[in-house]
Amino acid sequence: MTAARAQIASLTEEKAKALSAAAAAQSELEAARKPNADGAQAQEHIRVLMEERNRLTADFARISAAAEAVAHELAAAREHIAGLTELRDRSGAESAEIRAWAENVLAHANRLHERLQQLDKESLTAFIRRRYLRRG
Repeated sequence: MTAARAQIASLTEEKAKALSAAAAAQSELEAARKPNADGAQAQEHIRVLMEERNRLTADFARISAAAEAVAHELAAAREHIAGLTELRDRSGAESAEIRAWAENVLAHANRLHERLQQLDKESLTAFIRRRYLRRG
């Protein structure tokens, strides 16, 4: 984003220079059109000034297009940042859900462990008889 801002500043500076040069060229053109100037020399001067104006107009169009492209890139970067922020927030919620699930699994494991400890305290033979041989 810093690079985009620097590029916008540079393009804005170029635009200002182009506008200043265009204004100077227009001023020179008006001065050259005055009746006291030599005809052929004035025509040549006008031609040069028109070429300069056309070049400056093209430069201005190029700078404007580049500034617009930078603005689009900046907007895309902002959208990307918003997407990343949303992803970060969502992953935080999912992390909390996973943590709750893990705590639930741990609670079940603790209950199973307690039951196994109770079974260890009983006689294994008594447990087998009670569980499997009592049928009938």
